[in-house]
Amino acid sequence: MKTLYVPQGTVMRHESVDAERIVVKGTLLVDSDIRARQICGNGTIAATKITARDIKVGVLEADEIVTKKSLPTKSFVTGCTRQPASSRGTTSRPTRCGRTASP
Repeated sequence: MKTLYVPQGTVMRHESVDAERIVVKGTLLVDSDIRARQICGNGTIAATKITARDIKVGVLEADEIVTKKSLPTKSFVTGCTRQPASSRGTTSRPTRCGRTASP
């Protein structure tokens, strides 16, 4: 799937989501994992695990998040792994962060 769009005022439920881009203006509820290159919008996402390069959403709820760049307005995360950008030819270990609750 290339793009998943969740309009404002809509609640969309999926078992799992694998897309290049997810635009959430409503509510996206996922029973297991979300995998995407980019997640954006001012809506709400709830999933077990979210893996994405860029995350810019209103509210984010997950047990685990794997991302390089995350800018949620509010996040409720049990555990996350932020993968820093690595320079050419080298890899760096991801930074682990514990339970997070951002106001």
